Amino acid sequence: MSKNTDADCNPNESKHSEITWQFFEGPAMKAGLPSTPFGDAMRMIVSKWLSAVRCFWGWFLAVGRVFHLSLVLIGLEAALLTTNGADVANYQRLRSFVGTPTDGEYFFDGVIEGSDGKLYGAMVNGGPQDGGIVFRMNKDGSGYELLHSFSIPSENGISPWGTVIEGSDGNLYGATRRGGLADAGTVFRLGKDGTGFAVVRHFTTNANDGAFPLNNVIEGSDGRLYGRTLSGGTNEGSSIFGMNKDGSSYALLHSFEEQYNDHQDSYAGLVHGRDGMIYGTTYADGTYGAGSVFRLNKDGSGFQSLHDFDWSLTDGGYPYGSVAEASNGVLYGVTSGGGSDDYGILYRINRDGTGYQVLRHFTTGTGEGYLPVGAPVEGPGGLLYGTTYFGGMNQGGTIYRMRKDGTGFEFIYRFLPNSGDGFNPNATLLRGSDGALYGTTFLGPAGFAGSIFRIKPVALVGEKAGGTMNLHLEGFIGHVYAVDRTGGFPAIWTEIGQATNTTGRITFTDGQGNGGFYRARVLNP
Repeated sequence: MSKNTDADCNPNESKHSEITWQFFEGPAMKAGLPSTPFGDAMRMIVSKWLSAVRCFWGWFLAVGRVFHLSLVLIGLEAALLTTNGADVANYQRLRSFVGTPTDGEYFFDGVIEGSDGKLYGAMVNGGPQDGGIVFRMNKDGSGYELLHSFSIPSENGISPWGTVIEGSDGNLYGATRRGGLADAGTVFRLGKDGTGFAVVRHFTTNANDGAFPLNNVIEGSDGRLYGRTLSGGTNEGSSIFGMNKDGSSYALLHSFEEQYNDHQDSYAGLVHGRDGMIYGTTYADGTYGAGSVFRLNKDGSGFQSLHDFDWSLTDGGYPYGSVAEASNGVLYGVTSGGGSDDYGILYRINRDGTGYQVLRHFTTGTGEGYLPVGAPVEGPGGLLYGTTYFGGMNQGGTIYRMRKDGTGFEFIYRFLPNSGDGFNPNATLLRGSDGALYGTTFLGPAGFAGSIFRIKPVALVGEKAGGTMNLHLEGFIGHVYAVDRTGGFPAIWTEIGQATNTTGRITFTDGQGNGGFYRARVLNP
């Protein structure tokens, strides 16, 4: 029997307290709804409709052009209520880990999508000897496989604190914080099917050589691998290194003053910008000892501190996560401290260090999320999506979204500990090829081990052709959706049709598309 998420709506209560209007005439033109009698009337009418219909998802008015009506910060999306009705997000928990000898236990990073469409990741412990694992699974949570487990003796490495990447050669690459010939960590290579494991770099404790990788490695546009170490740089500070994928031509590119403690946190990895430079953050370096945002060239030259956090009421401090570059070329990131309540901020900064702006101060207010770790990433509709480790329901953490200018911020999901959710997300989300966002939590439903989840706000787009309205809906494959139309007030909805999403996109046709409002509903099996 199907459960309709619209069934429990209170027609006298509005869920949305803010309306943002955006009309799109073609893919590039964007303009606000003008202050005209028509525009004012539309504001009044839709405001009344929102008060009457709480569970509103994706509305737009058929006026003969392709356009989208944006509510709150939904942009091109029509947000869906979760099955527990707590927030607007299409949330699914895909897998919970249990920490057995054939499974992983704790995440300190996210997952990646391979060229084969599967999800890949690494966990700091778990496996037969609790030394950490590399795994893969399908994007719907099926087909889980343990590809490699790290064990003792640990000459091949132990405890990968970051995720893996897929190199341009099709192999997976990652780093372990400990193990190797000098017990100072390794960089390893592994086939996507789990074969061909090899250590391509054994770190040493020699001076100015780098030791104890603090996160994963990345591949630059030159095909070389780049990463960071906790120590081993000049004066034993943390360092940035580069090397070929076979381990040759290893070079220490930059040394920081601060040395990071082992067995404490994953800290931030590196990011390759579209301009070819490498970007990242430090946790406790910088002018004020509260972290910084930096960049450098791939040969180690041109190092520049773009911003030094001062850990104040107006600025952040101590970023655990790195930055993420959005489609506008701007870097976005978070700090875990500082701000008005000292629970972190969300900021933006241009790649040259100009335009620094705090977009959000995280607080401990009712239902608020705080202490963010992973940087926000661009998701459907050009919106930014991120997570907070704490806050929400029973300190389980939250998922939020906003526009790239910081407006329209809202929490779209609050994790519910011990209710089937994982909780305490601590990594940057992944934008999958299917448009969904994938993330990890440090703790799972049972209160231990981690979990993997995904969200996918549903997009509903209308295109009028003559007297027909074609309604294009994007959502999860395998979900059943319905689209309704109403043309008057009070709203009397007429269902246009139901369909199972088999390809990621469904088109509904309304032969009476002479004007009105439309909404999309998910019918949960």
